[in-house]
Amino acid sequence: MTIGMQRLRRHIAAAGDVATAEKLAQLIQRAESPQHTVVAFVGLFSAGKSSLINALTGSQRMATGAVPTTAEVTSALLPGTDGRVRLLDTPGIDSTDEAHQRATQSALYQADVVCLVMDYQHVESDANLEWAYQFSGTGKRLVLIVNQIDKHVEWEIPFETFAERIESTFADWELHYERLFFVTSRQHERNQMPELMEWLRGLAAAASPAQLTDRAGELIAEHLDWKYGFKQRQLNDQVRACLGLPDSVTVETDVDVAGKREDAMHHLSTLKAEVEGQEQTLCDAFATFLSQVLREIELAQIAPYETTEKGRLFVESMRPDFRVGWLRSAERTEKERQQRLTAFRAELAERTEKYMQWPVIRLLREFASGQEGVNEVLLQGVDELSVRIEDGWLRQMVREGALISDSYPYQYVKDVVAALKADFRAQVKSLLERWQEAARERLKVRLADVLDRCQQIEADITVLNAWLELRAQRLAEEQQLQDLLTTSDDADEGLTLATPRGVQPSPAMSGVGGQTE
Repeated sequence: MTIGMQRLRRHIAAAGDVATAEKLAQLIQRAESPQHTVVAFVGLFSAGKSSLINALTGSQRMATGAVPTTAEVTSALLPGTDGRVRLLDTPGIDSTDEAHQRATQSALYQADVVCLVMDYQHVESDANLEWAYQFSGTGKRLVLIVNQIDKHVEWEIPFETFAERIESTFADWELHYERLFFVTSRQHERNQMPELMEWLRGLAAAASPAQLTDRAGELIAEHLDWKYGFKQRQLNDQVRACLGLPDSVTVETDVDVAGKREDAMHHLSTLKAEVEGQEQTLCDAFATFLSQVLREIELAQIAPYETTEKGRLFVESMRPDFRVGWLRSAERTEKERQQRLTAFRAELAERTEKYMQWPVIRLLREFASGQEGVNEVLLQGVDELSVRIEDGWLRQMVREGALISDSYPYQYVKDVVAALKADFRAQVKSLLERWQEAARERLKVRLADVLDRCQQIEADITVLNAWLELRAQRLAEEQQLQDLLTTSDDADEGLTLATPRGVQPSPAMSGVGGQTE
């Protein structure tokens, strides 16, 4: 057992938790001595702890007085137990002196049993009840002792009634304790000092190595709180905030964090599906309309037979061997070419406007009338759609090397038509892209509350994931530390302790079970 404690102490010391490592060293010393049960007597200042221990041990070893006399933990062996029950006297738990607090904490971590001593006249004070509640949650064996019952005045309230009221108050506070004794170091008919003595002596028979293992387990918890506690408390506050829970809720025991995360993820998925559904509906509407417009452009008959013939005549006039007359032939030839070009351009421009441009513009206006986010500024883009057909461009479209081919004039017209439609398609696509972007912005405004809610839920999920991850890290390390403590001595060399990444030791705790800086 001591080898397991030594392994545990080395790892805890290597982690930088010096205070807990020192406590383990003390525990190892205790394990190497005869086994005994440690009982810590704690209570508020002047509750009579020292006097009570003196009465139990039949000595005056513990100093008593009207001022705080116990500045450090002192101990005494209980008579009749062969040295197997040791009583610890501690400073007042309400002391603000740091030395007193450290001494009390030192006694608490060593103790197998905690005896909370309460003055008869202050049993039901908030301070006593709060400390009793705190001790009842530590997992240690807790005994409640109402001291100095010689102060009781029977004619004011029957003792039975007083005792029942005390027990009822403890029940209302949901205190978990093993025994309740009413005692005094003086003579009193209701004094349960003999019963307390007998119960304490009975602890000698119960002393076992398991008690030391329990103490080591408490130090494991103390080390884990040193390492994870501060971050865990921060995350607890964040979990309560994101779930809208009061501070009184204990996250570790009262909240199904994993279930809350699943609920949040389901809610987020539903909201995102709603947003994505509306965005997809918008995209589908524009995509469908774009296909309709592109088909309208593709099917536009802007170069029927008559128009094609005018194009053919123009291309044939561009051949090198084309000539008109003999006198002033060059001038007359160029004039003929220009006339043919003008005729082709005019015919092509008229049909392009009539059978492609205006039908598409009509479709665009009809579509715009049913779309949010398409305002007058964007509608101006419809009027700016145009198909400009210029003489220079038509001349540039002629491939001089292909003029010798008899079929080229027809291919030329096809090339011109394809180029006109490609240019018009690009204009229409650009316009629809602006419309679609405007519609998206309008949709974002309409869905602003939903999008904000999505961001908040994602932030909440991040908090819940961090809480669950830290909890898993702590549980994993707790198991590793337990393995160090309990694994057989032969396995000592093969044991290693993994330290989770991203976890820094917490600031030292103050209070029961913690450490002070």
